[in-house]
Amino acid sequence: MSAAARCAIALDLLEAEGRITRQQGRGTFVTDMRLATENLAQELGKLTNPVDTLEARLVIEPPQARLAALRATRVDIDKLFEAAEASRVAQDQVSYKKADVAFHRRVSVAARNPLLIAIFDAVLETSLEGSWRHGRETAHCINNQANYAADHRRIATAIAERNPDQAEEAMRAHLNSVQQRRIEHMFPRAAVVE
Repeated sequence: MSAAARCAIALDLLEAEGRITRQQGRGTFVTDMRLATENLAQELGKLTNPVDTLEARLVIEPPQARLAALRATRVDIDKLFEAAEASRVAQDQVSYKKADVAFHRRVSVAARNPLLIAIFDAVLETSLEGSWRHGRETAHCINNQANYAADHRRIATAIAERNPDQAEEAMRAHLNSVQQRRIEHMFPRAAVVE
């Protein structure tokens, strides 16, 4: 199949998904991706749970951290360190969650892959919009704020040092830690009776 044929198929798929519109004689236009992401997140939020969402993040975010180590600009790196610091000094659940989301979004943006950014945004929106979401989830995160902020700093440092292996592994370790703590929080182990 020729490159032109593959391109036409890709454009047909994007149009079918509502991501672009094509107008004869005028051209091809990108639709509002945020609206599409929000609609997708609402539908996915009905079908998923926190564990599923973290599994998806484990597939997406470590490779993005790798790419960010290879592609981030100086401005990207500065913003990563700012977001990591904001997650460290947050004084409440709302400001912590905002800083945490900003940090992970900055890594995604620094990867410089629009498709991966759109996928990340859909997963992020799903985690924020899920019907299973409640205050205890955010409380769980702020209780581990110091550990997570230190993880953010390690990820930012690996990206700044242009070390893709270390950036990918630091992100994987961070998300594994979040996942493990969330599972323990959701399913506390029963007391052992002797």
